[in-house]
Amino acid sequence: MHVIWKRPDGYLNAEPNDYRTVEVREDVKIWLHQQDKENFPFRISGGWQDENQTRRVNLFVNNLGASTSSWIALLEKDFGSSNYLSPAEYVKSLKGWVEEILNHLKGDQWEVHVMTVVFEELRVTLHSSCESFLQAS
Repeated sequence: MHVIWKRPDGYLNAEPNDYRTVEVREDVKIWLHQQDKENFPFRISGGWQDENQTRRVNLFVNNLGASTSSWIALLEKDFGSSNYLSPAEYVKSLKGWVEEILNHLKGDQWEVHVMTVVFEELRVTLHSSCESFLQAS
């Protein structure tokens, strides 16, 4: 598996107003497509199941900066489409999945830096959101 960043320049004839900018950290901002939240900004490649993983990772990344209730709704939907029987098993798997992603980033040094910051922020956000999700379940 490799995770690559689909940078916004030239993406499907997109215009600058097709994006919103999220400041992930003081030194890192990322452009997120306003409409195509399943296929942008990242792509996972390496196997037949990666199309679904690409959609999943992008849905989570596009939720950065959202409210806790939005995160709980996303986690409930993702859990509902998973094969896990308990929310605790699901959360453990989800956290492991993000860790795995962090170990498979591909690009030049700058791209890997931006992706690392984004996925570290996702890990932190998921940690607090998963606690709320488990309490709500």
